[in-house]
Amino acid sequence: MFNLLVASWLVVSMLPAGLTAVGMPMLLMLPLWLYSVWVSGKALSGAIPKANLAYNIGGTVACLIRSVIVIVLVMGHGTSYRASSLRLGSV
Repeated sequence: MFNLLVASWLVVSMLPAGLTAVGMPMLLMLPLWLYSVWVSGKALSGAIPKANLAYNIGGTVACLIRSVIVIVLVMGHGTSYRASSLRLGSV
């Protein structure tokens, strides 16, 4: 189970970051994200016999939403810098 969870989160974390760095649009990463959520739900439902797949996928999505909120709070709201504030050329 642990291997499946790690593999699914590795797909969600590392592969889109690499593909985005190459220039692929984020919208094309959606199938990878959906696949990794499904894999983690299947892994959890296989490890916990009384929990069904929908419950596990809902828990995974809830955790993802919380992590996105924390990332936005920590990293900021996409702050932009003005060219005048960079003070280019002053040493």
